[in-house]
Amino acid sequence: MRLFFYSDSDVEVECDLSRDELIKLVTEKEALLKLKHKEVEKMQDKVLRTYAEMENVMDRTNRNAESSKKFAIQVYILVFFFVLNCGVYILLVFDSLLSVSDVNVEFRQEFTRCC
Repeated sequence: MRLFFYSDSDVEVECDLSRDELIKLVTEKEALLKLKHKEVEKMQDKVLRTYAEMENVMDRTNRNAESSKKFAIQVYILVFFFVLNCGVYILLVFDSLLSVSDVNVEFRQEFTRCC
């Protein structure tokens, strides 16, 4: 039986092989093919695991960003209410000081005289 092998350089090589040699050659090629198939399966598994890890990292990052955003809003609201309360207390104190002060008494006397 005659076989023609083609290499990368597209050169035709002619070989005369017996039936036993052909069976042995096919068996070797099948074994190589099985090894390559196992390697492909391992690589597919690695790709899937890497993709799953990437998705987990993205989800974790999104959760952390949302958590940080909520925390920042809560802190802002707490500070805002603290400042607002301080402002209210300052106005109350200022109003009580004006009601007691002499300036306010003079202003009231002039206002009542004009009206």
